[in-house]
Amino acid sequence: MILLSASFSESTASWRWPIVASVGGIILLWGLWMEQGEEKDWFSSVHDSKRQKTKAKIGRWAVMFGVLVEIGVGFALAAKDEIEERKTAEQIAETSTNLAKIDPLNLPISSVSAQVVLVTNGTNNFNAERLNNPYLVTLEYRRAENMRIPTLFCSDFRYVPGGVEDGTIWYLQFSQKVKITAFLPNSLVRDANEWNVFELDARFVPSGTKILGGNITLKINDTVREIIIPPQMAKNGLDLINFEKNPVPSVSVYGW
Repeated sequence: MILLSASFSESTASWRWPIVASVGGIILLWGLWMEQGEEKDWFSSVHDSKRQKTKAKIGRWAVMFGVLVEIGVGFALAAKDEIEERKTAEQIAETSTNLAKIDPLNLPISSVSAQVVLVTNGTNNFNAERLNNPYLVTLEYRRAENMRIPTLFCSDFRYVPGGVEDGTIWYLQFSQKVKITAFLPNSLVRDANEWNVFELDARFVPSGTKILGGNITLKINDTVREIIIPPQMAKNGLDLINFEKNPVPSVSVYGW
């Protein structure tokens, strides 16, 4: 009933001004018709003359009233168009604001995954069997001043010994094993741009292995971020303890 009432109200409002304009036009035409006859050169009687003059006078007033109605309707319609244009502009602005609110960077973080390409020196100084244990090959990420964010575990891998001169290229896929929303309930995708500390536990290479470089492709929801792995020497457990005390904004690689 409420919807029908609202629909009827809108329909009535849309017909209101055309009806008023039609009435004004009818009054105007009636007034012009009433004015006819006053310009006659002769009348059948004095009464007829007076009647015709009274009729013409009423007609003139009717014409004036009809014109006034037409002017009023024109003004009202112009004002109505102006109001509707303003409302349309406001709706467009509101829509733009809503679109900004649903920008991918403004959405809550629901998932994080990563692909890592790591280039190490040597073609046989590694233990690929360790890659079968996801808990030995992990990727952690955070801000330097914050606690560690949930760990990503290696879910798939492949490697190419000799993929570079005297080196091996590792392709590692990382995924989450716990719901990240439990740890980052209020974090947005844009907050990931502040993550500047990355710890790659590559326990399939011995500490002291020369890391020639690489990169991390971090995917937060559907937004992708690229991080460069700088050349370095794979660190050991003691280095990791010191790192935990004073994390450095960078990508650090640790071996066994």
